[in-house]
Amino acid sequence: MRKKKLFFVAYGGGHMRLLHQVTKQLQNDVNFEIKILGLTSGYKDIKEEYKKEIVRKISDYDFLFSDEKDLIDKYGKMFLEENHNPDSGMEESDSLFYLGMSITDLVQELGEKEALDLYDKKKRHAFKPTNSMKKILEYEKPDLLITTTSPKCELASLLAAKQLGIQSIQIIDLFGDNYPVPFGDNIVVLNE
Repeated sequence: MRKKKLFFVAYGGGHMRLLHQVTKQLQNDVNFEIKILGLTSGYKDIKEEYKKEIVRKISDYDFLFSDEKDLIDKYGKMFLEENHNPDSGMEESDSLFYLGMSITDLVQELGEKEALDLYDKKKRHAFKPTNSMKKILEYEKPDLLITTTSPKCELASLLAAKQLGIQSIQIIDLFGDNYPVPFGDNIVVLNE
């Protein structure tokens, strides 16, 4: 019997620590193969907890974006200084790739002027790199996506999963502040 492939995506330490409560239970289960994409500080919070082949950071997928490398570098460098915090534990190269990929995706969706105007208004909250997350999901080919509630890459991964027909679970960790409205195929809430 083929193992079910589960792909976890989390942005930031709090969301990643929540998913870690699930992934640590599944990492040795013979029925599942797990992969974890730790976005921004989410990666550094769990990288020591798992084998290298299980946990990934966004720049580990840079080879999928070779056609867009020049744009990703250009936009990443444009916004690196205002967004990268050396004290965060994130490598500058990871921040550059995350920012560049997210803005490149926005530029491809809206055009450069509109994308940069939107970024000026919303900063990183303008990011929703659905096409980029779609490339990653197409590469990983999971049976199930599990994520929490961030309106950036986590939302983009849910949108991409819907486009690809991949089932999803969204773990709701914030009540009263759920924007965007949860819409994973399955919704899980915290409960004792």
